[in-house]
Amino acid sequence: EADVLREFPALAGRTVLIQHGHWIGYYPNTMTCSTARSRLGLTEREFVFLFIGLCKKYKNLEGLIRAFEQLPGNPVLVISGKFQDAAYEQAISAAISRSPSRIILHSGFVSHEDMQIYLRACNAVATPYNEILSSGSAILALSFGRPVIAPAIGCLKDLIVEGCGFLYDPSQQPQSLRDAMHAAMETRFDEAHIMVEALKLDWRESARIVVNS
Repeated sequence: EADVLREFPALAGRTVLIQHGHWIGYYPNTMTCSTARSRLGLTEREFVFLFIGLCKKYKNLEGLIRAFEQLPGNPVLVISGKFQDAAYEQAISAAISRSPSRIILHSGFVSHEDMQIYLRACNAVATPYNEILSSGSAILALSFGRPVIAPAIGCLKDLIVEGCGFLYDPSQQPQSLRDAMHAAMETRFDEAHIMVEALKLDWRESARIVVNS
């Protein structure tokens, strides 16, 4: 809310803060992790990071790739989403070519039915944005019980609570992002706990606040 008021001070006293609701039950979520990984050509032993959603410059895919390349071991990064800028897609493809066996790019729109393939296959979701107010991708990850690696900015500071992922200092990239990703690799997350936290993001409560405002 403070960020909005800095940009639009005339709205002071006329704003209402509501939650972005969860996606539990909206997307199919019946596939096992093993089946999802098989669909993507991944093994069950690999640690898999996922970026999913529209691939725009402010989402900092370059920084994600640089941080990922510094990780120990042999994790895998899957990037899945539609590019709206051909030049940006070419730049990201060139960056991926440095680690062709460890980074998988699925360029294009992810259908409603296929969303679960990516979310069920991954261990953690990265939302490495340079700027953000709210993130549907982060809430989507939590709705599938997946931890989120995110910058400590915007709503993400409050959304990623203990046990639901790791926040990092965006001013210290790529090291801080790398450290958060490494920490995720070393942490055993509880899927059920993450989904309980996601259920607190209730669309009905947000609707009630809007109606009563």
